[in-house]
Amino acid sequence: MGILSILCPAREERSQFHLQTKSEEEIIQSTNPITINKEYHLKKTQVVFAVACAVVLFAAGPATAQEQSADNIFVATVQKMRMPEGGRNAERDSLLQLYHEQVTKKNTHIISQRALQHLYGADNRDLVWITEYKDWASVEAATKMDTELFEKYWKDAESRRQFNRMLNKYFAEHSDELYSERTKLRK
Repeated sequence: MGILSILCPAREERSQFHLQTKSEEEIIQSTNPITINKEYHLKKTQVVFAVACAVVLFAAGPATAQEQSADNIFVATVQKMRMPEGGRNAERDSLLQLYHEQVTKKNTHIISQRALQHLYGADNRDLVWITEYKDWASVEAATKMDTELFEKYWKDAESRRQFNRMLNKYFAEHSDELYSERTKLRK
């Protein structure tokens, strides 16, 4: 249970199967030669794009794999902060600090972590976490250790739920990205 799973509650699973009914207009549109021709060109463009991407990745693959093997892995998580009714910045910051002290700092698989708050730009709700790991195995081990440390500090399920509820109210959606550093380009 890493910071990612704590700050981003599990999403409900949705069924893949939906009953779909078409209106008369949709049926007419689906048999329209102009619409069919557009769909054909769109599919053709998608296939050409996919093939081009595969060729580029295949050609660059060996050089990239060699370069990445010695470099660290970075996970960048971008979260959208929000201020719930009755919420306070001081409370949010103290909860983040508590998690940082009790979990992140004690996790031996994390090389470093940076929390970057929005300074200037399009969206002042951004909070970006950049966490550095030695390799992919360390990412997995760190996730396991995060859970262990979290459960060690917040000993019972109710205290863990309460902490998560208090912290989660300050965050909305998020995205996670994985990066490999190009150490030869480091200054």
